[in-house]
Amino acid sequence: MRAANILGGAIAAVWFALFLMGRDLIRGVYLQGNGIAPNAGQIDYYIVYPLFAVVLLLVAGWLGSIWRRPLIMLIPSLLIGFAILPFLFGYTGGM
Repeated sequence: MRAANILGGAIAAVWFALFLMGRDLIRGVYLQGNGIAPNAGQIDYYIVYPLFAVVLLLVAGWLGSIWRRPLIMLIPSLLIGFAILPFLFGYTGGM
């Protein structure tokens, strides 16, 4: 159970860091001047998706710890962990 929680915590930390960077990117768009705002796609991609991944990992960890089943934490951690690479391709503009 400990290894699954460590893996899930590490992946959640990476997604939370992406959320913090996205929050600063959105704030930077607002600071460009009056009348300039990020579109809904930017807000979803930079804030909502990373935050959803963190919440999903926290809920999976909580349920896995309650029921003492490491697979409840391990499977979402691996799936969300592998989803970081395709997410970063779009996050960085495909480069």
